[in-house]
Amino acid sequence: MAIAMLREGTDSETLFRQSLQKLLAVVRNICQSPENAAFRHIPKDNAHFHADLGQYPGGHQCLLAMGFKELQQGDETQPRNVFVLEEPDLSEDLDAWSSWFDELKELQSLVESKL
Repeated sequence: MAIAMLREGTDSETLFRQSLQKLLAVVRNICQSPENAAFRHIPKDNAHFHADLGQYPGGHQCLLAMGFKELQQGDETQPRNVFVLEEPDLSEDLDAWSSWFDELKELQSLVESKL
């Protein structure tokens, strides 16, 4: 499990909890504003992401386990790796969107239970 990798990858319980709090903030923001694409788009080279979560083994895996995909954006001269969580189209498939959102809420509860 990705959270277990994160626990092993941090040097202390304090760092593990700080990383989980960052992960929880990501999930909470998406749950509170699922329509806001900015919350579902995390540049891999973002300094805050790297400091709080991305630098640890298991940090990237946690995002991937949540459904984020690692993509390359930009052009060939300035490619940028980002983590993107795609939202199903609510107007086209209410059931898919509802399942997606329910899974996010379950992930939020799971992360909260690990703190």
